[in-house]
Amino acid sequence: MPSNKKGFTLLELIVTLTILVIVLGAVYMMIVSTINATQSQRNYAQTQQSVRTLLSVSEQAVRRSSQDMTIQVEGDCYIWNRNTGDDIRFCTLENHRVSYNDSVFFDYIDSFSINQNNQEITIHVKGVYGNDTEVSKTTSLRP
Repeated sequence: MPSNKKGFTLLELIVTLTILVIVLGAVYMMIVSTINATQSQRNYAQTQQSVRTLLSVSEQAVRRSSQDMTIQVEGDCYIWNRNTGDDIRFCTLENHRVSYNDSVFFDYIDSFSINQNNQEITIHVKGVYGNDTEVSKTTSLRP
């Protein structure tokens, strides 16, 4: 007697669900990978921008200063004594930040240094993001 039962067997449903789970898992992994890559690129761009901006601000401060300015180091701070009476202060803070005159903050900065000899001032900025990726820029100026 022929059977007129319509529908899927249990084995067909299990095979179909297994294939569906594998496909959805692959799609999920692609989405997570894309989100991580996007975030990494965003952090890299922010680090580059922070390094460039800090270097530019410190260069402009040197160029606006008088010829006989002096740079003092107090702990993690560089203080530029100018004859105009207003000092410029760059301080390295916790959590990869640098402050400018105690108000403007630059994030993603690992190190900031200023060296002055008789003829030039060298400014070095190193930004870091992620575990071990860094962006580094150095400039030398004659005051």
